[in-house]
Amino acid sequence: MRFKNCLVALAAGAILATTGVAYSAPADRYYGGHDRQFRIGEAQEERGERLIRRGEELERRGYWRQGEQMERQGRQLLREGERHERFGAWEGRHER
Repeated sequence: MRFKNCLVALAAGAILATTGVAYSAPADRYYGGHDRQFRIGEAQEERGERLIRRGEELERRGYWRQGEQMERQGRQLLREGERHERFGAWEGRHER
């Protein structure tokens, strides 16, 4: 009887250990890639800054509407880039 309880406890422990490993294995697939999202965010911020500078340059030359539009697009890219850096890609989709 004691041997039987030992086998049952050992089998239950092995099953729990196996399910724990199987459960934690795909976590990187779903939640990984933070560095990739960070690089995407940085690239978007750089593009946003360039658009803002280009918009300011157009405003100085007298093209007010085009300049304002470019600045607006640049600020939007800056916000999206920050969102990518902080939260990854999914957070921005919920706000729209």
